[in-house]
Amino acid sequence: MENISQWVGIDISKATLDVYLRPMGKAMKVANTKEDRSKLVETLKSYTVNLIVLEATGGLETELVIQLQAADLPVALINPRQGRDFAKATGKLSSRAKLIS
Repeated sequence: MENISQWVGIDISKATLDVYLRPMGKAMKVANTKEDRSKLVETLKSYTVNLIVLEATGGLETELVIQLQAADLPVALINPRQGRDFAKATGKLSSRAKLIS
């Protein structure tokens, strides 16, 4: 089976991470704890990932970004306005994680 590269969008809140993989269309909700973030990183390492995009959320993203970078996964931290402007430009205004992936 062909290993298709994935684009990953992660919407971060204090309690959870909403993760969306595209073009696979897989969505996951993960607790925003060190243990569950580590499990998520291991899961993402099992895919060929083009880029993981996260919005800056007042510091809630910091630990996840550190874990992703430590695992040598490609990660981009964007201003939330950039994500919203991109969604408007493409005519897609739905789930935040889906928007940024």
